[in-house]
Amino acid sequence: MIRLIIVEHQHKLHTKLRTKLQEAEDILIVGEASTKVALQLAYETHPDIIITDVITPDIPGLNILEHSKQLLPQPKVIILNHSNNLFLPSIAFRVGATSYLNDEATGDELLSAVRDSYEGKTYISPTISRQLALKHIGGLSPEPIELLSDRELQIMLMIVAKKKINDIAEFLKITPKTVNTYRYRMFAKLGIKNDVQLLHAANRYGLVSI
Repeated sequence: MIRLIIVEHQHKLHTKLRTKLQEAEDILIVGEASTKVALQLAYETHPDIIITDVITPDIPGLNILEHSKQLLPQPKVIILNHSNNLFLPSIAFRVGATSYLNDEATGDELLSAVRDSYEGKTYISPTISRQLALKHIGGLSPEPIELLSDRELQIMLMIVAKKKINDIAEFLKITPKTVNTYRYRMFAKLGIKNDVQLLHAANRYGLVSI
């Protein structure tokens, strides 16, 4: 039995998708929560799969990916996103997502994503796959956010989630000075000067809602 939790804001998961999950004989929804209490729910229920959105009003959904790595066993994370930004899938996979779906996904696609993720396979919506292929063929220039290193992206997500520098350093097991070094490199790549502008950049790129 595949145990999963749904992490979302204001019940965005379409009723037909939720019903599809509930009707599947090999899937059990063991909990639902907002992002604020998602990690606590995950600690309590030990899910195999977490389904979440990239964008939430309180904490970037991608941060759940980072913190889920602390869980044992580590759950697979499926991103169900409502944005058409083509750089978000690659960012999500870099941070640790197993599968990525857009809001046009059918119930059967969601079931495939859950089952493939459970087996350690990657699933991505066919429509997104086609769009990414066209982007690659077209040779489009990357967005500034795509130029961030994995560590810079990781720290960006934690800063916009209102984590303090010392807390970030402790979590990542590096010094506060090193965190700030990454922070200023990130500012340079994004063309910004402070954390307020970073928050607005994250909002513009669809990583958080403010």
